[in-house]
Amino acid sequence: MTGFSFRVYRGQKSWFGQMTVSAPSLRTNFGHDPGILTEQLLLMLGGLVSRTRSGEVGARGFLENKLLYLQQTRHESPFVSCSHEWSIAQSFALYGNTPGYVLTISGDPASGFDFEELRNSYSLFGDTVSHLKEFGVPRRLGSPFVVECVDLVAPFGQPAVRVKP
Repeated sequence: MTGFSFRVYRGQKSWFGQMTVSAPSLRTNFGHDPGILTEQLLLMLGGLVSRTRSGEVGARGFLENKLLYLQQTRHESPFVSCSHEWSIAQSFALYGNTPGYVLTISGDPASGFDFEELRNSYSLFGDTVSHLKEFGVPRRLGSPFVVECVDLVAPFGQPAVRVKP
């Protein structure tokens, strides 16, 4: 346990003990070091959020577009994508009508990136994908975020099976 009551969920197709769950930008090579690219993306997003909070109109528009872009083109996202809703994670796990895993993750919400909280706080709506209720964990799962448990889910109403605490 992390000591935080904050929980998010992630759906994925595979799971094995102690696997590294990392952001897509760390798994993509466009001729640049993926680690450097990830850090640049996080720095840019942090700057956009700070400038939006200070009232800069241009930054607000760019942040709105960047949030949507990150959700539509996963390969450049510096975040491990999670959801505030277990059912949404389950839908990703069950993609293709095949079994998958739902990870329950706890941690410090201030150490992540809450897409919907930002949109609601600064009226950033554009063509949102708000149904995902997305929360991004920067870089990879690890401190201060912990995988508390993992459930194997199967299609067609079969019960979930706990495979990890």
